[in-house]
Amino acid sequence: MEDEREELTRRYFPKIHHLCSLHGIQFVAVDMRWGITSEASSSAQVINICLRELDRSDIFVGFFGQRYGWFGAEDKALQANFDNAVQHYPWLDRFRDKSVTELEFLHGHLNNPGDMPSVMCFRDKGAELMFNDIWKYLTEVLLKDAEVESKSSRINSEHDAFLSNRSLLYVGNEDYIKKLTANINLGPAGSGKSSLLSSWLKQIKSDATYSDLCVVYHFVGAAEESTGVRMVISTKSSDHENIKELVEERKFQQIEILPLTESEQKELSEELVVFGYFRLLDKKIDSLISCSSVVDLFDKVLGRLEEDYNVKEYQGNLVEQNVLFTDRFAFTELEEAVSKRYFEDKQEQKLPPKFDHDKVKESKLAHELPWLYLKFNDISGLQKSLFRS
Repeated sequence: MEDEREELTRRYFPKIHHLCSLHGIQFVAVDMRWGITSEASSSAQVINICLRELDRSDIFVGFFGQRYGWFGAEDKALQANFDNAVQHYPWLDRFRDKSVTELEFLHGHLNNPGDMPSVMCFRDKGAELMFNDIWKYLTEVLLKDAEVESKSSRINSEHDAFLSNRSLLYVGNEDYIKKLTANINLGPAGSGKSSLLSSWLKQIKSDATYSDLCVVYHFVGAAEESTGVRMVISTKSSDHENIKELVEERKFQQIEILPLTESEQKELSEELVVFGYFRLLDKKIDSLISCSSVVDLFDKVLGRLEEDYNVKEYQGNLVEQNVLFTDRFAFTELEEAVSKRYFEDKQEQKLPPKFDHDKVKESKLAHELPWLYLKFNDISGLQKSLFRS
């Protein structure tokens, strides 16, 4: 079923994510094969974790292939998992001879049909069938009465979604949260500043002690047109101008965020969500945590995007051609990775498509083309875009 899962995560999940985003809802896919650490496995928490993930979900999606899963009434390791999980899920005691996969199907749907929307596929083309059913449920039930948000409302929702997502991802020292009031939060890109700040904001918003407090937050790069902020509480260590004002002139206490340990890094990479080959997962994790910098990590992401979207039928590099039209990156490290991967060794940089300049007079593209031509030192293209009739 790896090919089916690959198709689902890379072809269909982006469409679902876009649909949900238009309505201010965050889409998060949870793959039940992912996320079980060696520590959780050795402490017999596999069943507990799998069933608790189902409890947190809004839709149950079941792929059933040719494998029944881990089972065995005489398997001591598996029965230890049952012993731990039965305290929270007493019904498990009647199913100690069943596989973990069957337990997931039972808990997700079969024990209580109708409690949670469910989709189950047992044959070829399961990804397409599954997507159609999920799309139908979203458009006809869950999002039926939800209006498409205005631009300002959508931007606010994107910041709220960013806050919710990063607070769930926070892994680190709880002492940081206690120190955050009236402080500036510093650290290198990727060190967890946004996750720490999101966790702190979530606690502040839910704490009755701060019920009269007006909480205003803005995450740079988290939403459209969100990069034009001159004063932030969380910033990179290289942001010397703001640091000088906040620390030296305004006397804010400085909190330096230390890099995550290797075990903490393994818990966080969103790249693993779209990686479809379970048997190669350890190798994928090692390749990500071996990156010496955030720039190197973004380079891995660009490489993965090329594998996903460059097809034999098209001779060019779709990823490279798309980033050519990006005039502003949310992260300077991403911009550096793009430049390093695509432009570092090239003598001449050109915009690949051929434009009919007379047809783009009133479009956004008409305003962006001159800047793009100038950026890539394409004088001929710049002249055509400025002096078109």
